[in-house]
Amino acid sequence: MDRERLLIAKRARVASVVALCVIAGCGVPKPPPPVSVAGKVLKQGKPLATVVVRFWPEDPQLQERIKPATATTGEDGQFHCKTPPGRYKVTLFAPPQANLDPQIESGAPKSPVPRKPTAASIPSGYQSAESTPLSVEVPPGGKEDLVLAVN
Repeated sequence: MDRERLLIAKRARVASVVALCVIAGCGVPKPPPPVSVAGKVLKQGKPLATVVVRFWPEDPQLQERIKPATATTGEDGQFHCKTPPGRYKVTLFAPPQANLDPQIESGAPKSPVPRKPTAASIPSGYQSAESTPLSVEVPPGGKEDLVLAVN
């Protein structure tokens, strides 16, 4: 009889722990659904290509529930991503570029290549969420005309 009571008590404890885990898990709210964010990165009015744009949530609760939204600009400086509505610090990063001219590698004389603003034109202060001067509010309906100006 004692053995049976111990088994019942053990099962009750396990059931209680499982119930607490389920209840605690249900208490964590999901982040709001992501909305569209699109825009362009400019320096002195000219588009910057191949810039990694990252949106870091300022809300500590949202920081725990989502990863930063990330996009890369095209040749025209345009980017697009999705993230939940809220206030964000925006960082810009210029990945290393391979600027080798294929004619140089084959031994031919270098042809004139038009110079476009490059991602390397981004000051280092824009690379960290703590130091970036860029801060934006993403409204519940999204934002399609964001202009991120690099000084």
